[in-house]
Amino acid sequence: MKEKYAKELREILDCLNIEITWEGIRDSADFEEYVVNPFKENYKHPFKWDSGASKGVLVFADLGFVLKIPFHVTDEDYYYDDDYEETDSIDYCALEADFYHQAKKIGLGDVFAQTEYVTMFDGDCPIYIQEYVESRKIDEDNCLYTEKDRETVNSLNETEYYDEDIDVEWEAELLAQKGLDYYRKFKKFVFEHDINDLRYYDNIGYTGGRPICFDFSGYHN
Repeated sequence: MKEKYAKELREILDCLNIEITWEGIRDSADFEEYVVNPFKENYKHPFKWDSGASKGVLVFADLGFVLKIPFHVTDEDYYYDDDYEETDSIDYCALEADFYHQAKKIGLGDVFAQTEYVTMFDGDCPIYIQEYVESRKIDEDNCLYTEKDRETVNSLNETEYYDEDIDVEWEAELLAQKGLDYYRKFKKFVFEHDINDLRYYDNIGYTGGRPICFDFSGYHN
């Protein structure tokens, strides 16, 4: 993917003046101060930015991709471990890239946004590229799911997935487009990898009418 956008990436990376180490980017405020604001001064084209609990995102909708930088999130479980060190932390973008490649290997690449590592700033701060997801809302005029698909999703979530539903409408459309076997494989993958926060609107959406996850690292802090 980064080869496809090599020219655009070179211009963007030249404008990203990140002078802080990864350890210094711990939340949205840090991301805005140390990444977004300096970038605004250098980059003269339209872009947006967003952030969550584990990563910050530079959104280049017109170019067809986003760039993600992970926050330096410390795994609090280590606080209860005698061997805890301050270096025990999670790169949630790396998890996302890994999950995408695992999903692709088993035929689930279409339901996760393509994600891959790009480079490291100053030998410490990593950055990743991900395909841009067009919409967070379904195209009601062209969706395929029926009430029976909704009922199937609700039934499976109640009897097999213990109410671990993502969004009934989104799941029903995935079921309608891909079939029951694909849907079950997807739900199994999400469970086995503990992808626990596929919230409607925040982390899932649609590209060309296709249901897709764009924030799928999970969150475990």
